[in-house]
Amino acid sequence: NASDTGTVTITDNDTPAMTVGDVTIAEDGGSASVPVSIANASSVDTVVSITTTDNSAEDPNDYTTTTVTATIPAGQTTVSVSIPVTDDTTGEPTEDFTVTGTVTSGNTSNASDTGTVTITDNDTPAMTVGDVTIAEDGGSASVPVSIANASSVDTVVSITTTDNSAEDPNDYTTTTVTATIPAGQTTVSVSIPVTDDTTGEPTEDFTVTGTVTSGNTSNASDTGTVTITDNDTPAMTVGDVT
Repeated sequence: NASDTGTVTITDNDTPAMTVGDVTIAEDGGSASVPVSIANASSVDTVVSITTTDNSAEDPNDYTTTTVTATIPAGQTTVSVSIPVTDDTTGEPTEDFTVTGTVTSGNTSNASDTGTVTITDNDTPAMTVGDVTIAEDGGSASVPVSIANASSVDTVVSITTTDNSAEDPNDYTTTTVTATIPAGQTTVSVSIPVTDDTTGEPTEDFTVTGTVTSGNTSNASDTGTVTITDNDTPAMTVGDVT
């Protein structure tokens, strides 16, 4: 033969990996902007199918389920996908959902990748232990244990009492109890027995301390004061004498 042809095949050493980025956003941030990227530019468009999956964050209470196509144009390396985040008035722990990207067209070294969108709460409630005034013969002081706004989880508070001018057992009964504010509610009351005697006394008080043991609050503890007014204040008399 007078001639022949051969083919030189060039394999690429720059095939990019596709990644879906992790994002943290405040609950009132509007929408999460999730980057979909390739490690280096490609000579062809990279088309990625984007889906979302609930984790601790759930659609529609925390975000809006999103299914969309992201196209990284040839010569570029990244685009962003917008996923709406729901702003509510309920206290919640930090939550997250998964964003999955699947390559449907293009030249990448991997077929899919996942990223995580983390939502931080802007409604974390403070826990408070209320102040109460009760007459000595009032039976029991009903002390409110509250959170400023409802939470998505139970708020569990350990309650203890401490003597001030009022003392156990002469003026009240030392109380150690657990108060649970159910998810979706804002207050419960703790009953602390007050002692009725026949001795005249000044107004006295003791401290009630609440310590959060479970739940999502902006503070770990709070104190309230129970004030006991006396019902035995004696009258002074000067006697008549003949």
